[in-house]
Amino acid sequence: MKLKLVLFSILLSSIGWAQNKISGKITDESNGEALIGANVVAKGTTVGTITDVDGNFSFDAPATATALIISYVGYAPKEIAITPGQTSFTIVMTSSNTLNDVVVVGYGTQAKTRIVGSVSTISNRALDQIPFGSLDNMLQGQATGVQVTGQSGRPGAPAFIRVRGVGSITAGRDPLYVVDGVALSSDFYSLINSNDVESISVLKDAAAASIYGSRASNGVILVTTKKGTQGKKEPQVSLRFQKGVKSKTPDNYRLMNQQEKLQYESDLGFVNQPITDSVAKYYTGQKFTNLTDAQRQGVWNSLSYTDWEKTLFRNANFTSYEFNLNGGDKTFNYFFSLQNYDEEGTSIGSAYNRKGGRINLEYKPNDWFKMGSINSLSLQSNTLIRDRNNVQGTVRALYTYNSYEPEKLADGSYNLTHQGFSVTEAIKNNPESDYTIGGVSTLFAEVTPVNNLILRSSIGLNLRDYTREYYLQPGSILDQFVGDPSAPGSKTDNGIRQYNYVFTNTAQYTYDINKENRLIGLAGIEYTSDLTKTYSLSSKGYPTSAVNTQDNGATPTQATTSKTEWSLYSVFGRLSYSFSDRYALEGSIRQDGSSRFGAEQRYGTFWSVGAGWNLVREPFLKDVLKFADIFKLRGSVGTSGNFNIGNYSSLGLYSLSASYGGLPAEIPSQLANTNLTWEKNNNWGVGLEVEALDSRIRGSVEYYYRKTSDLIFNQPVSQTTGFTTTLKNIGDMENKGVETKVDVDIIRNKTQDFRWTVSVSYSNNANQITKLYNGKDVVALGGYTKYSEGYPIDNFFLSRWAGVDPATGSAQWYDKDGKIVQTYSAANAVILPGKSPDPTFFGNFGTTFNYKGFELSGNFYYSGGNYIYNLQYRTLFSDGANGRSAQTADELNYWKNPGDVGVSPKPKLSGGQTGWDSDRFLQKGDFIRLRNVTVSYSLPTALIKPLKMSRVRIYAQGQNLATWTSYKGDPEVGYGSAESS
Repeated sequence: MKLKLVLFSILLSSIGWAQNKISGKITDESNGEALIGANVVAKGTTVGTITDVDGNFSFDAPATATALIISYVGYAPKEIAITPGQTSFTIVMTSSNTLNDVVVVGYGTQAKTRIVGSVSTISNRALDQIPFGSLDNMLQGQATGVQVTGQSGRPGAPAFIRVRGVGSITAGRDPLYVVDGVALSSDFYSLINSNDVESISVLKDAAAASIYGSRASNGVILVTTKKGTQGKKEPQVSLRFQKGVKSKTPDNYRLMNQQEKLQYESDLGFVNQPITDSVAKYYTGQKFTNLTDAQRQGVWNSLSYTDWEKTLFRNANFTSYEFNLNGGDKTFNYFFSLQNYDEEGTSIGSAYNRKGGRINLEYKPNDWFKMGSINSLSLQSNTLIRDRNNVQGTVRALYTYNSYEPEKLADGSYNLTHQGFSVTEAIKNNPESDYTIGGVSTLFAEVTPVNNLILRSSIGLNLRDYTREYYLQPGSILDQFVGDPSAPGSKTDNGIRQYNYVFTNTAQYTYDINKENRLIGLAGIEYTSDLTKTYSLSSKGYPTSAVNTQDNGATPTQATTSKTEWSLYSVFGRLSYSFSDRYALEGSIRQDGSSRFGAEQRYGTFWSVGAGWNLVREPFLKDVLKFADIFKLRGSVGTSGNFNIGNYSSLGLYSLSASYGGLPAEIPSQLANTNLTWEKNNNWGVGLEVEALDSRIRGSVEYYYRKTSDLIFNQPVSQTTGFTTTLKNIGDMENKGVETKVDVDIIRNKTQDFRWTVSVSYSNNANQITKLYNGKDVVALGGYTKYSEGYPIDNFFLSRWAGVDPATGSAQWYDKDGKIVQTYSAANAVILPGKSPDPTFFGNFGTTFNYKGFELSGNFYYSGGNYIYNLQYRTLFSDGANGRSAQTADELNYWKNPGDVGVSPKPKLSGGQTGWDSDRFLQKGDFIRLRNVTVSYSLPTALIKPLKMSRVRIYAQGQNLATWTSYKGDPEVGYGSAESS
């Protein structure tokens, strides 16, 4: 027995000695950066480790080990053979876009092998370092089928996002935003710090989005924020600093210079006030029209010169400071960040600031329980200017004020200009600002009571507090125009406080029938409640501009409040089946009940079915598709809904603002519709995904068709009801299109650390209204467009320009029958086929070069197939009617003699064309824009390692550096100013 014990002891010792000390370093192929937390395991064993902050690893591997298996999220797994006597390894990992990647989908994650829907994913790398205050602007060109247009040039302003076209006329066109599993409004979404984002998934078709049911018809954008890095017990600290300058987008037309403008005015026979004043100063008692040419030129030369673009606009600075801390182990991980983002507006007086913080925590004490919290808090502030299409707006002022009009007079007071108003004075004396405090918090717990069953409960608590202040200082120019002379000065305070919570419970079970067959079932229940309160206070009569709170106003003029609520109750489920990563089937169903809809139609059921087939896994196609790593066909069909209407649109409402005999009274203010229900979205699509030549070529192509029925629209009713319209489901619309994307690694040289990648994407969409109430057209958008069966939404509806009569120089138009007439009539407006403000195609193309730590990348964005009614250019090209204001130099080419052709009409001070709408100023919106150029260098690890740093990247970047377009102005149009002139 003793001998046996001794032998056993020796045997154990022998096993302990039969090991090899393995060490090495793992880096990224594209830039040579160390990969932190990569898994390294001896093949066939569980023995291994993870890389440290420098990408290094070291462990004792069994002597019998023949290879190392390396894996890292976002990279293709790699197997490295161990040759006899080899103990040190240098391993380069390749970024992976293969179907082995895990993608965030509705209420969970899925391997790409099992995804049957259309999902575009955007990693943090694609968003990294893009200097926009709003996350949604960063999505432009990042995903096929997703059109992103900046709403305005205001700093921090959000963007319009359309997923596969316009899905509704009146019930909202924005996608649903879901952040860390909680659906949020766009007001919350705009508060997110983009550098906190780990990934974004855009769900575009029924199979991907129907799990969100009644809110998914315009697509779903899933945002996942960063979590702590497991295996990093020591905190990982990251500091980020950005500083840059932004400027106004240049115009591709020229305004008249001072000499041209003065001569133009003289030719039209009118004199502005500065000229009259100069004549009175130098030629007492004479009129300008009686002066000689030399004397007139002398008067012109005596005038001042103001560069209004430099006066009203500037090169605007932006800076961003960010700190984050993350780490963790198998039990606990954390991510903490702080950010301060400052951005000046290119218009003087405008600015944006966002301060925010985030802390994401996860605790997993054992294999069957996990809990955590996801929390963010942001303060967003705006210094605003009046965005008006009249004398209050800086943009309108730039294209209105004459260069010979000074900003200030000799005594230092503000010059009112020929418009009777000074924008720069208003910016100083009419301050406007708003503030938003937003908090988003999610608490969750997961339990695994038995193998493969995960029960999860989460509650999202969200709060947004918005306040706005607008002050007309006593004595300011605008106060003198619109204020009360007996109570000078006025102040308005208004705000919104929104509470939202989401309670979600899901159960997911994974059943492996055998090694090749897998079933995953998900069931869930969700309740959402939203409460919004608003207030508005105003007063007038302020003793001095130094005080600006409501208690100092002598006379209160308004005090109102309101409260609205809505709720949504949902049950849903999903069942997925996969066979050997070759076949995938999936079905989902969801029933929603909404407080917004009629009592008879409160519940809606939405569903989807999809399938995927990876042909490259088929044995009989192995030789045919040997060039491909992935060759996957997929298709889906299903439904979703849209509930973006007023909270009480289905109810019969009464107004309490009326009076009867001097006493309060109620009167009906809205007809009830107990059958008002969801807009329904029925869509189907097919797609092909390909990766070939060791993933050097990666691409996809998709076709989709989506039909929106039961459009919510105002239907005319008999006026005997006391109303003219009521809200009903009375229309249909369709969108269809093709999306394609290709990424190619033209050069991928491991030995020389060089990589050259080219990317191209293209999306198109055809929109058409197929049904309206009784087939009747509806005029929209200020009378410029129409909703009409057989035409795209918002198709332009205008009179047609016929040019200039060469004999007389008079303007000409076409009547409805196509005959040329010289009298304008709005009654001659017709629908202009194929001319809609919505682009029919868009995409991007770009390239990236990497050499060791250097990187050069450029990206172009393009869009077209749409038309834009150029109101600004119409004002600048007014045929004399706006001749007292700044005008484009194109206006100088006007009719002068009989027989002149290719000219504008003979100008005249009255009766010009500036107020007459026609397709004369309807211009193509096609453009190509150099969206982004970045040059960067990542310092070598050996250089920064003594400083305890893992990565230092220095870069320079330019945004919107050049635009090619025939449109007169900036073709990337979001929305116009808030008021008309």
